[in-house]
Amino acid sequence: MKLKKQYFKIGCWIAVAAVLAMFAGQYAYAGKIHTGLVIPPDQVIELAKNDPERLFKRSLTRFDATIHDYTGLLYKQERIRGKLGKEKVVEFKFKAKPYSILMQWKKNPGKIDKLLYVENKNDNKMLVHPTGLLSFIKSAKRDPYSKEVKRASLKTCTEFGFLKIIQELINEYNPKIGEPKVTTKFVDTFKKYDRKFIRLEQTIDNPQDGKDAKRTILYDIDLMIPIERHAYDSNGNLLYKYGYRDLKFNTGLTDEDFTPKANGLK
Repeated sequence: MKLKKQYFKIGCWIAVAAVLAMFAGQYAYAGKIHTGLVIPPDQVIELAKNDPERLFKRSLTRFDATIHDYTGLLYKQERIRGKLGKEKVVEFKFKAKPYSILMQWKKNPGKIDKLLYVENKNDNKMLVHPTGLLSFIKSAKRDPYSKEVKRASLKTCTEFGFLKIIQELINEYNPKIGEPKVTTKFVDTFKKYDRKFIRLEQTIDNPQDGKDAKRTILYDIDLMIPIERHAYDSNGNLLYKYGYRDLKFNTGLTDEDFTPKANGLK
């Protein structure tokens, strides 16, 4: 009888471990997140209402300590040189160390439909697959900071990642000389995609023509990350919007997943 009870207990623990492992892969709630870094949802909301800067700092600490890699879809739309482009959908894989990003355009690619960048590899340049007449070329090297890249996107591949987004939000609380003051305030909480979000609104003092005057941030309460960002100029025109879907954290990506050969770029 005692032996049966022992087997029953072991079976229960195995079942619990399996469930935790499943959630760890999908949302990084278990296994990789230290208990001391988890904040209850009601406390996250309180911080958003009363001290957004502290919330962002807690988010940064938690994400940096617990998330090593992630995959998902990036939905982006940008106004470049006054023209609002079509919404693009980009599938991505990202690894924090070394900084590695693979992007594949699933909707509305421009001059390229695949991009690979690994810090300090490939002469520290992007490997890209061109579209159109040059699509027969397996890959070409491009400087991520070139004028050509800046004409195609508001941000470079070196600015990708939730860690950099959160750090940018924190930096806005201590602007450098000449940078505008940004005020962040809590708006409300709501549900979207079967998840709970906080809506934050940012206003920028004395915005320049065609630059951000107002921003909206949708902050995932459980994941503690900004999952969507929208920006508008002083006339209410959309400047850009970025959103993330189908996120999976700590999937076990390795350096091999970011080689040119593994991604058809060699």
